Amino acid sequence: MRKVDSEIRRIIDQQYDVARKIIEDDRDKVEKLGIPLSDVFGAMQAYLQVTTANDAALPLYAGLGFRPLYAYDYRAPTDAPR
Repeated sequence: MRKVDSEIRRIIDQQYDVARKIIEDDRDKVEKLGIPLSDVFGAMQAYLQVTTANDAALPLYAGLGFRPLYAYDYRAPTDAPR
């Protein structure tokens, strides 16, 4: 089971790095997405859920006018399998 867990962790980490690079490299394109989506769907508000560890996304979204609304934590029983 640990081998599967480590492989899943490796895949998640790899894809996180890919997503982070896309956000950093194409910031101007990501910033342009907000206006067309609101025009098409008539959005009045938008919400994001971003982890505080996402160093690439936080300044990007702040630059788009997003601000923290609330914080959350994940909880698991102390006897949960790892």
